[in-house]
Amino acid sequence: MNIKNKDIIYLVGNILKDHIKFHKQLWGMAVVDLKRKFSGAALGWSWAIIKPAFMLFIYWFVLTVGLKTTKKNGIDENIFLTWLVVGLAAWFFINDGIRSGMGSMNKYKFLINKMKFPVNIIPSFTIISDLLVHLILIIIAFLLLGVSGNLIFSVYWVQLPLYLILSIMFLWALSQVLAPLTVLSKDFSALMKTFLQGLFWMSGILFNIESIGSKTMRWLLKINPVTFLVEGYRHSICLNEWIWQRPNMLCAFIVEMIIILWLGLFVGKRTRKELADVI
Repeated sequence: MNIKNKDIIYLVGNILKDHIKFHKQLWGMAVVDLKRKFSGAALGWSWAIIKPAFMLFIYWFVLTVGLKTTKKNGIDENIFLTWLVVGLAAWFFINDGIRSGMGSMNKYKFLINKMKFPVNIIPSFTIISDLLVHLILIIIAFLLLGVSGNLIFSVYWVQLPLYLILSIMFLWALSQVLAPLTVLSKDFSALMKTFLQGLFWMSGILFNIESIGSKTMRWLLKINPVTFLVEGYRHSICLNEWIWQRPNMLCAFIVEMIIILWLGLFVGKRTRKELADVI
């Protein structure tokens, strides 16, 4: 099935109209989704902080105490903790956003078959739900880093909201591809969860991509959109570099976003009838 330029404009226009028309429901469902994530847990919302904090401690201990890789990484020991915290915070949001967006249509089938809720909005409020957790985690992390003297404010911080917006756009576009396919195939969902585990290790979360000897491997990592976003957080907070100082990575990310958006429109149009039958 081919999608012409007129079709793309029409589909994008409908998506924007749906988000504007249902903006109140969008935020309301985001809060509902956030509550559902921690309902039934004894510690409630505390898990949003406990889990990433525990994972951070494990990675910090392994890298600095066990493997002692800070010097091999080429990262200044004075900013290593900040570098690690910022990178992991970005990854936790991206990972949670992909998983939530991917499973959103399965999780909220009743909105589609009973309330006739626009399909393209469902991944949006699950991503907003993850965004709220991410913002809380970022604020707490920055406060702790600031109190411990590991965080220094700079003018480069002004581009952090830009990387946050790009992360949201990336997650939404990707969810438009993954969510319908997850509804249609349980095997696809299992495959993507396995892929995410590999993506963590192929995105430079725990190592400096510039320390890799192979030019080919460095290039492959740099065209990874997740690497671009994670490194963007780091360049804004502790590595002090502007977004336009990485033109190759920026251009690769823009091209990949266009491709993912087109795929999202294609998959949405192609699976519309199949989704109606399955759901």
